[in-house]
Amino acid sequence: MKTISRNLLLVAMAWAVGGVTVWAGEKPTKAESAEEAYFIFRNSVKEPGLPTYIKGDFYSRTLALMGEPPLPAFAKTPKLVAYRFTIFPAWGNYFCVRVQEEGQCFRLRATHFVPRICKVAESKEHLLSEADSQRLRGFIERLNFFKMLSEEKPMYVDGESWLIESVAGGKYNVIKESCVSDVPEKRGLLPLYEFCKFLIDNDGLKQRPKHGGYEIFRQ
Repeated sequence: MKTISRNLLLVAMAWAVGGVTVWAGEKPTKAESAEEAYFIFRNSVKEPGLPTYIKGDFYSRTLALMGEPPLPAFAKTPKLVAYRFTIFPAWGNYFCVRVQEEGQCFRLRATHFVPRICKVAESKEHLLSEADSQRLRGFIERLNFFKMLSEEKPMYVDGESWLIESVAGGKYNVIKESCVSDVPEKRGLLPLYEFCKFLIDNDGLKQRPKHGGYEIFRQ
């Protein structure tokens, strides 16, 4: 992608929110603690090092505008189980799907956000059936999220940025990937793609994620 196109993208993704301009390319703000962070990244699972608490970047501000809470704080409740998938297409609207365990089932909350006007277009919430909840558990067990790398990566400006967050057993993890739907089989990302597709297929929203007018998730 040419430099001029990238610059136009960043200009197009600048919003005026409450008198504050939010840039897609701005540097994130470090939070003081996990309690106020939207994301906690670690350099490596094998060599964890010190965590980085993030609260003021483009992604976290967008989630706040969607009415989504910071998930790291959920980890303070050991029995709480929740997962959140958020997709940010460079040329399209944003979608967020969060599921939280309630007994034998999962409650799903989905949001469709339009960055051009900085507003939520639609939101839905419902309880998944026991059968669908069991299918979801199968995807989760296959992925084993807490053994996956939780690294902070730059925003992908010519495709889609995917954020997948997990909370279970008093632990929090976030995975940041790009264009997972692009040949996921060859990249070893098919299980992750299938997990995210399941959430989108069951979100109950009228619209589906698109990039440049093209469906991201195959029907």
